[in-house]
Amino acid sequence: MRDYSPKRRTALVFTGSGSTGAYHAGVLRALDESGVKIDVVVGSGVGALAAAFAAVGGGAKLYGRGGFWERAHRGAFYRLRPTVRLAIGLLGMSFAVFALPVLLGILLGILFPLLLIADRVFPGVASSALSVLWTRPEALSGPYLAAQAVPVFALAMLAIAATAFLYFRDRRRFAEAFESFLDAKPGLDRLKRSLWEVARGAALSGGPPSEAELGRRYVALLAENLGEPGFRELVLRATDLDRGGALAFVLLRDGEGTGPREREGALASAVDLRASGHGRVLTIASTSVLEPIPALALSNAIRPGVVGWMKTLAREVGADGVTVNVIAPGRIDTERLREVYPDGPAEADLLQIPLQRLGSTREIGDVAAFLASDRASYVTGTLIPVDGGLTRGLL
Repeated sequence: MRDYSPKRRTALVFTGSGSTGAYHAGVLRALDESGVKIDVVVGSGVGALAAAFAAVGGGAKLYGRGGFWERAHRGAFYRLRPTVRLAIGLLGMSFAVFALPVLLGILLGILFPLLLIADRVFPGVASSALSVLWTRPEALSGPYLAAQAVPVFALAMLAIAATAFLYFRDRRRFAEAFESFLDAKPGLDRLKRSLWEVARGAALSGGPPSEAELGRRYVALLAENLGEPGFRELVLRATDLDRGGALAFVLLRDGEGTGPREREGALASAVDLRASGHGRVLTIASTSVLEPIPALALSNAIRPGVVGWMKTLAREVGADGVTVNVIAPGRIDTERLREVYPDGPAEADLLQIPLQRLGSTREIGDVAAFLASDRASYVTGTLIPVDGGLTRGLL
């Protein structure tokens, strides 16, 4: 194990997509609570969330009570676009009108025996009722067809109006509007509220300001406090949809430590794992790489490929002192798992786990903290399941 030197700089890189961000929060919590020194945080994909909070000492707003990931569920991040909701409503109205004769026919079939009984008590009642029903459809045919046509016509007008609005609002990104029926605004609002809690300082405003003002406050907070306890240099990498390339935001101290610098081309030099001689690459996978999980065909097919890639990378960068390892979580107590088990996991599910309980994100973070430390300097190219013994394979 190398002796610690203040000249050594430690970088923590978060990358991934989707629910991987919850594991990032667990890793960050473990590192914060264990007092691991981190100089630079790097974020890409959903990892940009953890990096942004970690850079300004806001980890508690990410993983703590009332934090970004607490009670996180699909509805907290996505919703159907308004035009899609309106279209579904119009289609529902049209279907209801279409099904109305069927429902009336079923109702008539249920009431017909009662009508026959009434006819025995009051002769002529059945014939009078049937004569009314025989002539009524002719009178109702016009309103019925109109009621069917109105929602369809409104839906067509809505589609034309929405298409024209999206086209003239931003022609370059017109095609993106049709890539998904989901709107990420709830997730963006959730993120802005959480970041504002960290960046607002003594501001009296309860709600977050505009995105531009929030960005200025955040950058000012980080730039003014670089070098202070809890504040770290920051590198964020995003995709520029307009140019079709990577867009980097870098906020680092200069060589003398006198202040920050921001530049787009600094991404490659900001974190050079090979040059450090003790870089660490960790990937969060799943136990599906050891045993296929029923009904998760996509995960079973893709994740083993990621593990193979990490195994290859471990051999390529090992000579430079960089270790590459994979963590495979089992059934971890997260908000997503609580959605799957709203009443708690069944006893039969827990019995499949030798430890007979769910794991915690902290336990994932503890393993990640070990693999990122110098104590794991001779551990590379491995896959470590953190599943309470759930997987039964020998390797």
